[in-house]
Amino acid sequence: MNRMLRIIALTAPFVGAATAHCAEGTIDFKRDIQPLFERRCYECHGPQKQKSGLRFDQKSVAFGSADSGKPAVVAGKSAESTLIRRVTSSNADEVMPAKGERLTTAEIDLLKRWIDQGAAWPEDAAAQKKHWAYEKPVRPELPAVRKKSWPRNPIDFFVLARLEKEKLKPSPEADRAVLLRRVSLDLTGLPPTLDEVEAFLADKSPDAYEKAVDRLLASLAYGERWARPWLDLARYADTQGYEKDNRRSIWPYRDWVINALNRNLPFDQFTIEQLAGDMLPNATQDQKVATGFHRNTMTNTEGGTDNEEFRYEAVVDRINTTFAAWMGSTMACAQCHNHKYDPFTTVEYYRIMAFFNNTEDADYDDERPTARVFKPGQEDKLNRLRDAERAAEKKLNDAVDTPEFATTLADWEAKLETEKSTWETLDPAEFKSEAGSTLRKNNTKSIIAEGENPSNDTYVVTAPIGGGRYQGIRLEVLEMGPEKALGRHTNGGFVLRSFELSVTPQGGDGAKPVEWKSVTADFSEKNFEVTNVISGKGDGWAVATTKPENRVRRSAYFELKEPIDLPEGGNLTFALKHSDKHPGANIRRFRLYVTKS
Repeated sequence: MNRMLRIIALTAPFVGAATAHCAEGTIDFKRDIQPLFERRCYECHGPQKQKSGLRFDQKSVAFGSADSGKPAVVAGKSAESTLIRRVTSSNADEVMPAKGERLTTAEIDLLKRWIDQGAAWPEDAAAQKKHWAYEKPVRPELPAVRKKSWPRNPIDFFVLARLEKEKLKPSPEADRAVLLRRVSLDLTGLPPTLDEVEAFLADKSPDAYEKAVDRLLASLAYGERWARPWLDLARYADTQGYEKDNRRSIWPYRDWVINALNRNLPFDQFTIEQLAGDMLPNATQDQKVATGFHRNTMTNTEGGTDNEEFRYEAVVDRINTTFAAWMGSTMACAQCHNHKYDPFTTVEYYRIMAFFNNTEDADYDDERPTARVFKPGQEDKLNRLRDAERAAEKKLNDAVDTPEFATTLADWEAKLETEKSTWETLDPAEFKSEAGSTLRKNNTKSIIAEGENPSNDTYVVTAPIGGGRYQGIRLEVLEMGPEKALGRHTNGGFVLRSFELSVTPQGGDGAKPVEWKSVTADFSEKNFEVTNVISGKGDGWAVATTKPENRVRRSAYFELKEPIDLPEGGNLTFALKHSDKHPGANIRRFRLYVTKS
């Protein structure tokens, strides 16, 4: 590891080493000549266009006759090669390349030496077209060095050979504290603590460094540090992208990558689980989460977008990202044309698209399809609860056909009917808006809000009540107008932030606040549950009328923590507070009830 760190530090002086090698040794066609042809000749004499019938992407043509009747390339004889004559010509009508700057002296010299060395060119067509990146690496011979005691691994020989060529000496080995800092930053992204430095310096064993490396590799920070480059390739983000860039909950995939690195998951399994974890036999939750690699595509929630268009864009993104991450190739080019440099055709691109074009997502704002991810132990607990539920259902079903069940059901239904009739409608005596709305009462004892529709409005309603022991309150929001609106918002809905109650006994001094035990409602919008009005969580209880089935009266039922005992009656005062985050979403018409049941 310390040798590798030294190599990194010495990288800069070696830039241009390949060029220097070319200037002295054998010219390699693929490394030195073919890139020059591609850059300066292919536009007119390549795969797409062949002026004068000449092309430099095929050996047989390049070694054949040019417009002058002489071969463009005569192996071993640069002076007789038309290629050299044209690139060195002083005649503006003859000099090549015809477009752009002339070849440099170094480039011309490179061509001459390649030809004079025999113009070596791969014989088979496949080899001619094969990019150097797809060649099988061949282990080179170790270069000879004078200071043979210095190298500790094969790479050191190449480093030292270059240093000796430049008449340089290796830098002295860094002190141990520096080495620990370097390897700590490299493996975990964190500097060592003072205790870690002191422990390392105190360890005089020959394998102290190796033990420090093992400790760092075993730390949780290792996975966090090295997950970052992979997550960049996987285009991971906690938001959706595009114009709104809303939040996205996909962090379990991030944690999967971190954990995979920390448990040293083999790379083949690392690959399989991310590309097809859900298709494995008896796939585990972790293997399904791994496929989050392909759920990192962006979601466009801008108004007017077409879901199918952006589903298609997501498929394209998956193709391009898969090849960039695993193949290190720009597959995207083949979306429009055969790849100029990599061995991919447009036909192959759309074959890959057919493979990926089977996803359910359609650029929905809710990111569907989604999956629940359990924390450790949660899934087992859920399975136990489901087993208990199935057992209870079986017990119930077994009892349904008995006479005892029919009798009990009839008694229960009769009790419900009795309880339904015990709601007493309150008749408000005082009602006002704290923000400027106009409140009025009609002959059904309901309160209607009219006039101005200010933000963050609070309705305060006081109603007399007779003596007794009261246990529940009902808030009924009634539909109104031809549009059957429940609230004053433009969508006809409302958002109630909180619902508070205080009681003033007859002849009592001051109102006393009442605490709620629970609340239920016959309907709540997603993420706007009625429980918010007593818990203080979220934005409150909401009902919108964007759907026709919601244009009906809705009720919330509040159970008191302790019953209200009023020997001779008194007053109940209600405060209906609306959400400041949803301007104008105030209730339009409502009615209040109490029950002793």
